[in-house]
Amino acid sequence: MTEPAITQTLTLAAGSSVLLVSIIKPILLLPQFVVYTRITSSSIEKDTRYLNLGVNKVNLTMLIGGVLAYACGLLIPIFWIGWPVSILLLAGFLFGYMKWRNAKVPEAMKFELIGTRLEDARKARQSKRATKSVDLRFVDSDGHEHAVPLIEDPLHEVHKELEGIMAPALEVNASSVNLIPGKQGTAVVRVVDTVPIKQEAVTNESAASVIDYLKSLAKLDLEDRRRIQEGAMRMITPAGYMEVDLTVSGSSSGQRARIEIDRAKRIGLGFKNLGLLDNQQAILTKLDESEHRHGVVLVASPEGQGLSTTGYALLGHHDAFTTVVKTCERRVDLSLQGVDQKQWDASVDEADFTTTIRSLLRRDPDVFLTDDITDDGTAELLARSGADGPLIYAEIRAKTVADAVVKWVRAAGDLERAANALSAIVVSRVLRRICPACRQPYQPDEAQLKRLGMGEVKDVQFYRATGKINVKNKIVPCDTCAGAGYVGTIGVFEVMPIDNTARKLIAKNDFKGAYRHIRREERLPFLQEAALAKVRAGETSIDEVVRVLIPKKNATEERRQPAESAS
Repeated sequence: MTEPAITQTLTLAAGSSVLLVSIIKPILLLPQFVVYTRITSSSIEKDTRYLNLGVNKVNLTMLIGGVLAYACGLLIPIFWIGWPVSILLLAGFLFGYMKWRNAKVPEAMKFELIGTRLEDARKARQSKRATKSVDLRFVDSDGHEHAVPLIEDPLHEVHKELEGIMAPALEVNASSVNLIPGKQGTAVVRVVDTVPIKQEAVTNESAASVIDYLKSLAKLDLEDRRRIQEGAMRMITPAGYMEVDLTVSGSSSGQRARIEIDRAKRIGLGFKNLGLLDNQQAILTKLDESEHRHGVVLVASPEGQGLSTTGYALLGHHDAFTTVVKTCERRVDLSLQGVDQKQWDASVDEADFTTTIRSLLRRDPDVFLTDDITDDGTAELLARSGADGPLIYAEIRAKTVADAVVKWVRAAGDLERAANALSAIVVSRVLRRICPACRQPYQPDEAQLKRLGMGEVKDVQFYRATGKINVKNKIVPCDTCAGAGYVGTIGVFEVMPIDNTARKLIAKNDFKGAYRHIRREERLPFLQEAALAKVRAGETSIDEVVRVLIPKKNATEERRQPAESAS
């Protein structure tokens, strides 16, 4: 190829290159000017109009900045120099507007066009990502939602650990979760329908971190690892809001915690939903009448068997707007409308528990409740009110009517005074409701029925719990009860009203005579008879009655005897 030809070829190639760059340049410059135009036409124009800074002047200035930047990008021969210069010019005009604008407004209205907004947006994205990665969120006692720790924060893993503890409990509608430290780790125990069930244990270190995290959510003292502390918060789950009550205490093994879920909702059943039989309900309803609204009613049960629920239901049965109703409690588990509830706290109240009760009784309440009579002088004070004083509900830990009377008399210190003050005794137990979706009809052994005191039973359908259902000829766990065979609970009661004859017999230390007299006069059921009435109604099972009411030794013999007779 000759030299003129080569020169001509190179000239044509260069012209083509220039032509190619001239076409690409506007396309590459376009995105930055779209962003610039959007900022100026929306944010800056609105801001200028709001502050009355001269919108026409500002728009003209920003337009000039855009034209200059675009011209530099097109006209500077070397594109990789012209492009950055164009971007710097656009950023300069935006930055210049921010500086000019901030110089004309008060301090509180100043802002950074880029800096803090980008940082805020970054933090918002991180927070959103952290929130999406969890199922539980918490709201403190003041109603402020606690931000989920960012994924980069070590507390995020603690939050996930807490979810791992709570999720199995929420799935089965547990009433509480207990963290109990030990040498082999911290036991995690959920309580479902009064039955404790162990979950997989966690390390003591993980449990300590979870408990401290919970304490921070409930605004408790993180440094205090010995004293009993109580707090409350709300938990947001995929199913909705749940109230959470937290109790934390310390020991030589470490901190332990009790997390109660929707405690007030579970306790606040109301009088008609307790499970009282009709004749029992009629006896207790009489206490509403002014002529019967006197004396001491012992409300008794073992631990975890409905004591607080029964006490609040009995108290709430009285009209707090026509009668004066007061309480003195070490712990208020449920707020009752119209009731003057006093929570006694040794660290706050100057007077002791008994003195506080005396002060409240001097204000002439019609109905009064206390959740503890163990302090010296408390039961004696209540007994002195006598059968002519206000109606007093005294909660006491006892298994039977006889056990409740013995503890009451010992606490009161005087047999005759204690007997004369009594108006009634109510003892409760909690049975699990048999699951209606998977219960199985069957006919129990006649010998077993006889030993339980049921004798000949006709036209009664008995059910036993299975926790299983048949789906397309395949046996699978029941969805309704999560395979437990039971869902929810119901109370059973023994109610013993005390009349003048019974008081005299108790005063002579003849409780058996008083018991026989009341049963003969009132024809009220024993506790076990009341429980078996729930079995007849199809609400629970014989196995559940045996579990709750018959001691393990007797229950073992009960199960063994039918097997031996069958063999």
